[in-house]
Amino acid sequence: MKAKMKVERLLSTVDKGMVALLTVVDDDSSLSDFGRFAVIKNKIGVKTVTGKASSYCLLSLQAGEEIVSEGCYAISMPKLRSMLASLPKEDMVEFEFQEKKTDTSIGNLAFSSGNTNWKMPCSYPNVIADVNIDEGDFCLSIEKDIILDAVSSISFAGNIFDASFTTSNICISLIDKNVLFGATDDIRCAAVKSPSTNIVNAQRFLIPIIFLSKILKTFDKNEIKVFSGKGFVRFSQEEHSVKISLPDGADINRFPNFEAIVLKDHPFKLKVMTSKFKSIVSACHDMNPEEFLMKIDDNAVHFYAYCNKDGMSYHSSLPYTGDKVNVSVGVCSLFLLEYLKKVKEEVIQLEFPQKDGKPKYIEIQDNVGGFYLLKSLIDMVHTPPESIQVNG
Repeated sequence: MKAKMKVERLLSTVDKGMVALLTVVDDDSSLSDFGRFAVIKNKIGVKTVTGKASSYCLLSLQAGEEIVSEGCYAISMPKLRSMLASLPKEDMVEFEFQEKKTDTSIGNLAFSSGNTNWKMPCSYPNVIADVNIDEGDFCLSIEKDIILDAVSSISFAGNIFDASFTTSNICISLIDKNVLFGATDDIRCAAVKSPSTNIVNAQRFLIPIIFLSKILKTFDKNEIKVFSGKGFVRFSQEEHSVKISLPDGADINRFPNFEAIVLKDHPFKLKVMTSKFKSIVSACHDMNPEEFLMKIDDNAVHFYAYCNKDGMSYHSSLPYTGDKVNVSVGVCSLFLLEYLKKVKEEVIQLEFPQKDGKPKYIEIQDNVGGFYLLKSLIDMVHTPPESIQVNG
């Protein structure tokens, strides 16, 4: 291997190629930070692989850049990135393989840029030929900002510290010309709906909340293509791609069928002003109440909070519009407040689906496709819609 590339472009290649290392958590501590550094034909690239994901970036040469000979070697990506980040971005960096076998390496990759020189021990990786840019079946094109906004809006309802695939993942469903994003901790569920005419294949994915946003932010442009295959989903943009391993079908099926709730067409029973509703809930929550109740009668939504240890009690009411409702529910003020902080619409709509004459959960929806379920998901059907094909 012998080649040269502009520092800024090689640093970008390394940053994108080592994105998979963002998926390494404590239980992956045995995994190496080594990645594949390759010169292939007219491209220079980096690929890293962990137990949860793989990522690669292969950049074509630009004017002034050069490839003398090809090669592919395994080196420490974080250390390479650190060295490149210390160099002037406009400079060129040259690198070549120098064979020198030891007990731990086959030689060194020698780098040179201006007055700076360094060597890094390397080894032979598996061939980089398995980096297939066309891997998977095309599902849709979507704007990166749509996914990032959705994750930001609903991730509070998940639980990134739970090992369960159900609660530590974002569920993305492609169905009925809609892209649906859902998160749940088995007590509440938040979701966002985004209409799309670019869906080719109906799919359902569970993707870890903890690193989805970090991965997507490494893409330069807004439009991202999504591909899927057996056990994985791949996000791609020109010469940069990230493949994420997915849980098997059984885990995906355990995620609540929130699609049936989001896509149903029905009038909501009542509407309230978001700001006033949030102010009252916030005041109740500040009491650290042992009990927080919502009672709706023909005239208003009444809020009651009790903190017996401090001898405090609270009551406020809020007028609503819509059909008359008579129901009482106990809720968690924190859970409700976390949702209300995300709502940007002036008005929210409330529904209280019932079973045996009692509310089984609270359904809240804004006017732009966001919705929230609170209290219990026990009565929700956990089988995904028939029109969704689950991989794995």
